[in-house]
Amino acid sequence: MPFQSWIIILFLKQRIYTQRLEEDKNIQKLDLNQAYQQIELDEDSKRYVTINTHKGLFRYNRLPYGVASSPGIFQRTLENVVQGIANVLVRVDDILITGKTREEHLNTLSEVLSRFKRIGIRLKKQKCVFMAEEVVYLGFKINKHGIYPVESKVEAIDKAPSPTNVTELKAYLGMLNYYNRFLANLSHLLKPLHVLLQKDTKWSWGKEQEKAFIESKQLLKSASVLVHFDPKKKLILACDASPYGLGAVLSHKMDDGSDKPIAYTSRTLTSAEKNYSVLEKESLAIIFGIKKFHQYLYGHPVTIITDHKPLIGLFREDKPIPTMAASRIQRWALTLAAYEYTIVYKEGSLNGNADGLSRLPLKTNIEKTPTPGDTILLMEHLATTPVDAKQIQKWTRKDTILSMVLRYILNGWPSKCPSEDIKQYYSRKNELCSQDGCILWGGKSNYTTTRT
Repeated sequence: MPFQSWIIILFLKQRIYTQRLEEDKNIQKLDLNQAYQQIELDEDSKRYVTINTHKGLFRYNRLPYGVASSPGIFQRTLENVVQGIANVLVRVDDILITGKTREEHLNTLSEVLSRFKRIGIRLKKQKCVFMAEEVVYLGFKINKHGIYPVESKVEAIDKAPSPTNVTELKAYLGMLNYYNRFLANLSHLLKPLHVLLQKDTKWSWGKEQEKAFIESKQLLKSASVLVHFDPKKKLILACDASPYGLGAVLSHKMDDGSDKPIAYTSRTLTSAEKNYSVLEKESLAIIFGIKKFHQYLYGHPVTIITDHKPLIGLFREDKPIPTMAASRIQRWALTLAAYEYTIVYKEGSLNGNADGLSRLPLKTNIEKTPTPGDTILLMEHLATTPVDAKQIQKWTRKDTILSMVLRYILNGWPSKCPSEDIKQYYSRKNELCSQDGCILWGGKSNYTTTRT
């Protein structure tokens, strides 16, 4: 398994261990000496690591560095060694040991060292830390109070010069992204930089990019401490959407009534998602936050905070989803149903977009309702499709009322119905969406013009 995949898995496991650090006064960290090369290869494996040199062919007898599968192999091997020992977290050659008491610490350490000795695993003594109040682990500073960015890493990012090409920009964003769990709405801030990474975009580093570059450094330097997850404390998930990004922050409600962040997350919208209505973007932000923090939220009550009021009626835990809601809204409602949540509205809590959006009622002239059989036979004899999306899009743009409704769907509805002409649409504003310039209600399009 690739190294990056192991990091993701380990961070999920880390939740279990960091929650204990709030009660633990001490932490221990073990570091292995020449980690990979402590694993001897069998004869069948050796032939896969043969190298060609100016002095001939050579093959490794031990697990080498630089092979894509080496981290995964070493990780699995070490996890098998410490399997069954409580309060131990392994990340390749770094081992973290926790415990509530000194006796528990020492017993765990003794068991780990005994197993290492039995199979011949060696430690790097000068890098091991015993019974400390604070350690640096996986690039983070960890103690009983919370998790912090490491000062040396922050300093390296802070001193990074402005990128001069896409490769340098990717390197900077990669360093910054490692600490994205500390940074609120990072994707919103980095939008001018992400634009430069798009395909066929000419490199142009201007004032807007430099401003985002500097502000991202300042954001990291001012990052707040992240508290450890505690299953006994109330969970709060605040979500936000903008025209180009999604953001979410997971927090604990502390005993003094304050909210303390556990983690931040954000991402940019895809080109397709940017065409979503405001309602759908705000809904997507909730789904994004739920999925991102699934390991924390699943099985725990959570309060979801949104600044988009229509979502309260749409996703209320005690109400079914409207039957005419768009298909993706219905899918998202099913996703939310797996969680124990309460959704509340909080004005101005996040940088959300405009008010509720609408869904257009489908106007039909029902003089004769054909039987299902008649409809099927009729469609079988049609040489071409009666109407396509491009025609509907064209008619919508030309029609005064429909074009106005489409603008409200994309940009947000006013607090009161602006005119009698769109009253029928306003009454169903939370059941409308748009796709490819067409107005949809319950997954169906209205292509009948309102004026001739």
